[in-house]
Amino acid sequence: MDLFPSQLAGEALAVVVDYKSRGRRLDSTRLHHGLELQLLSYVNALVGTGCGRSELGNARLQPAGAFYVGMHPQATGARSRTEAHEAEAGARTSSYQHSGRFLADALEQFDNRRVSAGNQFKYRKNKGGELSERGTEAMPGPDFEALLARNEAFLRQHADAIFAGELGVKPFRTSRETACERCDYRSICRFDPWSQPYRFLTPPPKPPAASEPSGTRRA
Repeated sequence: MDLFPSQLAGEALAVVVDYKSRGRRLDSTRLHHGLELQLLSYVNALVGTGCGRSELGNARLQPAGAFYVGMHPQATGARSRTEAHEAEAGARTSSYQHSGRFLADALEQFDNRRVSAGNQFKYRKNKGGELSERGTEAMPGPDFEALLARNEAFLRQHADAIFAGELGVKPFRTSRETACERCDYRSICRFDPWSQPYRFLTPPPKPPAASEPSGTRRA
């Protein structure tokens, strides 16, 4: 948990970091369908309980980010000892890169180097200085708030289903994997992939392209 006084009086930015033995990234498709709930739930719980507010004068907590950080960097090969030493700094930075989602409005607090691309936090800027849609985990304020609200709604939906006794087996499938591949209960599960369909998870819709100003001509 990391708290930082905001530029607004009486407010503090709240960030949660989940350290992992290996690197992990949020899967956009699973996130969209409510199967990636743990990390963002930490942020909602932090803001909901107000933990740490007393140390900052009871400031209102503004959710600003949630990240996975791997603690065991992956070793890479090198052709010589000199090459290995030269690549050490860059490899160390990339190995401990934060992966998750964060508030674009607070980018200056995450990285104040005023560069076009981040290394510890994933973001990339276009030539005009706007955040690129690709290779960027920073989100505008309304989108980040909507993501957290959607996460909480999924939790409530799953909880209601559990209390209602809904125990149906509905394994998912994406273009790359199925839920059955890592299931420890395949030997006793009654789901038959030969006769029963998987629940296919479609990728999240892409944001609409910005409309061109009137009178704009393409070359």
